Amino acid sequence: MTAALAPRLLLVTGDGEFVDRLRNELSAAWPEAGLRIHDPRTDGRLPEGFVAAGFDAVLLDTTNDPRVRADWLGDFAARAEFPAVVSFGAGNDGNVPSNLELHVFARELSQTGVLIDLLRELSRKRRLARSLSRSKANADANYRFGAITIRGHRPLRLIARGGASSVYLAESERLGEIVALKVLDRVPDATGDLRDFERFLDEYQILATLRHPHIVRIHDIGVADDHLFIAMEYFPRGSLRMRMQRSLPPREALDIAAAVGEALSAVHAVGILHRDLKPGNVMTRADGSLALIDFGLADAVDAQVPGAGRILGTPEYMSPEQGHGEPLDARSDLYSLGIILYEMLVGRRPYSGDTPFAVLYEHRHAPLPVLPPALSMLAPLLDRLLAKRREDRFANAGTAIAAIEHNARLLVAG
Repeated sequence: MTAALAPRLLLVTGDGEFVDRLRNELSAAWPEAGLRIHDPRTDGRLPEGFVAAGFDAVLLDTTNDPRVRADWLGDFAARAEFPAVVSFGAGNDGNVPSNLELHVFARELSQTGVLIDLLRELSRKRRLARSLSRSKANADANYRFGAITIRGHRPLRLIARGGASSVYLAESERLGEIVALKVLDRVPDATGDLRDFERFLDEYQILATLRHPHIVRIHDIGVADDHLFIAMEYFPRGSLRMRMQRSLPPREALDIAAAVGEALSAVHAVGILHRDLKPGNVMTRADGSLALIDFGLADAVDAQVPGAGRILGTPEYMSPEQGHGEPLDARSDLYSLGIILYEMLVGRRPYSGDTPFAVLYEHRHAPLPVLPPALSMLAPLLDRLLAKRREDRFANAGTAIAAIEHNARLLVAG
């Protein structure tokens, strides 16, 4: 069997040493075997609705605990069309769900040749079944996102719907993982308006050039039924907005601001503004790290905001110049970062109003917000970020990050 036909396997285990041993055995037969690890200690259960559609078999390492094994097998059996399972450990103890194909091997991997032969056969059967399933008349029902069919992605649920696009939680068969699938709702030929279409393409092109730990990872882009879509990483812990139901400890707020600043620095370095920086566009990964998303309003650094009536962005986080249709540069994003930092520290936004235009007026004309006495040492930092004139703000994201980190050190020292 060639490397191209190597099985795609999902291994559920929390034992790194076992992963290494199994990977070595598999690589002897398939140098490029696809082995994805799901660690229950950090990843918990498989995501709801996930059916391992892109895998040829699922390997389960339960370290001989029959209760844990039975629990996982029951969970697998409840998922439609789940692949065959190879369990490493003791026997099944008669608790195997009838609709689940199960094979048991010793954790010592003493029958490696038999295991390789089994995985080769399971892969052959799984791929044959997958081909037959895709040839059925109703096969596209598994890939339907509203009225749009996107083959290779299985819808789980709608996450959000905006004016120009919808975001779904989906299972990518190619990746073998859960993704956020953003679909442009409008078809350019139907509206004659290319702005949303072009902005959506720009979003992908921007992200495709960036490889940064604090920027969302893009997996795929394509066109289905004349609709553009982007598959990107999914953030199970939601957005920064969810953490800001109350004020955050100053050190935590500064650490978050520094991470967002690093993402902005990378974005600005390729000549791009974000233009819609807000807590809802800062996401949290399962490991707690942060990533900046949603570049749908991003534009060239020297771009101007469209005129009145088409001001794009979120008024509560807009710089004075953005809210009034003036030329922008990187310091506009830094102002938005200052608004987020103030909100994290105080528990509310510095400026509010009954209408969007009232909020924009406050950004331009209201006095600089005052921090509570306990946070007064951070006032110079906030004053620079939130200066009305961009000439009075930090010159770039790098200098802003340095100031944020300096204040974080002062907090520790104090």
